[in-house]
This record gives sequence, C-alpha cells and structure tokens, in this order.
Amino acid sequence: MTILSSHEYLPDATFPFTISRYVISANEVISEHSHEFVELVFVESGNALHRLAGQSFSVAPGDVFVIEPSVYHSYQGSGSGPTVVYNVLFSTEFIQNDLRSLMDISSFVDLFYLAPFLRRTQGFVARASLTETESSRLLRYLADLLAEITDQESGYQLASKTVLIHMLIFLSRCYEKQSQGERRAQRDRMDPSMETIMAFVRDNHTSPLRVKHISHLFGIGTSTLLTRFKEHTGMTLLQYKHQIQIQEACRLLAETEERIADISQAVGFDDLSFFYRIFRRKTGLSPGKYRLKLRA
Repeated sequence: MTILSSHEYLPDATFPFTISRYVISANEVISEHSHEFVELVFVESGNALHRLAGQSFSVAPGDVFVIEPSVYHSYQGSGSGPTVVYNVLFSTEFIQNDLRSLMDISSFVDLFYLAPFLRRTQGFVARASLTETESSRLLRYLADLLAEITDQESGYQLASKTVLIHMLIFLSRCYEKQSQGERRAQRDRMDPSMETIMAFVRDNHTSPLRVKHISHLFGIGTSTLLTRFKEHTGMTLLQYKHQIQIQEACRLLAETEERIADISQAVGFDDLSFFYRIFRRKTGLSPGKYRLKLRA
C-alpha cells in the first residue's frame, strides 16, 4: 500500500502546509493509502464511499473528518456523479506552538485526539456533520486558505497559519455542539482500564497531552488516575510516556541515519538537551554512543 510522504506533499519543511480542492469522479477509485501528515477533509458536494481504518461509510455534503498519520483509507466514487472535497494537509509541527493553547479546548482534544483513538479501539468514526450555515462559514475559511496558497502574496505563510487556527477553533465549536449526548455515551462505553489508557498514551506519545486531558477523555478523576496508573505500571504517566518515546528513539537510531536532533523532534521532544537527559537516564548512554554501540 502507498504511503504519501511529507517530502513529496509538504516539501517546504519550514512551511509544512497545503490545501487543494479535488473532484472525485463518478465511480473513481482512489486506492488505499496513508500519509505522514494530518489530513482534514471537508465534503463540499456529492457523496462517495470512504473506507477508513478497516471501516466503510458514506460521506455526504457537510461532513468533516480528520485522518491522522499512518491510518490507511481509500475512496470509491459514487455512480450518481462527482464528489467535491477539500483536502487540508499539514504536519503538527506547523502549529506546534499553538497546540499548547488549542489543547485547552476540550472539544479540540475530542476531535483531534479522542475520536481517532476511539476509532482504533471501539469501531468509532470521527466525523462532524456541519449544518448549511456552518458549511458556508467553513467554505469561506477554505477559500481564504486556497487563495493564500495559490497567490502566495507577501505574508501568505503567516496568514495561512492564522486562518487555519481560526478554522480549527471553529470546527471544535461545531463538534462540541453536535451530538454531545452521543459522544458522551460513546466515552462512557469505554473501559477506563489502565491497559486502555496505556494504549492511548502510546498512540499519542508525540503529542503534548496533559493529565487533565486524559482524566477528561476517560471520565476518571485525576488523583484516581494517577494512583491506579502508578499501581498498575510502577511508573507515573510522564515516566511511561518517556519510556515509549525513548523506545521509539532507539528504534530510529538503529534503523535510520536521521540526525539525533531530528529524532528528538520526531518522538516528541522539543528540547534537545532534555531529550539527551531522559535518553541517558533510560539507557545509560547518550544517543550517539547508543548508535555507535549498535553498529560496533
């Protein structure tokens, strides 16, 4: 299966963002693929069959869904006519600094973090269906983004990022209004076992998640969560997250020629010196000596 690389679709590492308007022709098949970046999709018109993470469902005008990296999906165009979609592609690095503020919005956490996790573990599809008024407003955001990327006038990169942040906040508000009871029931059906929470931390080890968010997502008190997690794993949540990050860093050091600074970023450490300190604490070696030892 095809993996769409950031190098091909987001070639400017300093500006890892783009947008396009695509027409899925009648009966067109877009084969299964995944990508190294986040894809946000809005269905402007028409309908198609979308297969995502092993599930198939129909998409309709007004549907918005988020496809995180490494998740495979495909499309089958409708026989009744074309389907028009907007594809917004970006890496989390593009909004890295803004993520800290966005993560304080519960509905943003639900849309971008909880829903994809539920889809993997509970057969849940993350999708918001916008009203006609909401769709019209979203189309204005998308048109502005498309114009900025197409025209590339002075300041277009900053303007694009600003519009994207506004759009994400708007979508979070729409998602919050929609089916609150349905999403609450879905969350309540989750088993807040420590194994489930461990899986969530593993899936999101590169994200700046906080204890209060995990408490919110799983409907468990903060103190209860911390106590039960420590009893189950022998580690705090942060220690467990660091263990997962260092395990992934060890894999990248062994299997790739990536620079240590790039590996640090890839596994979720913004501070290189902090990465070195945690790596040495977990392995007894610096990243460079660890790599040399593997290849001795």
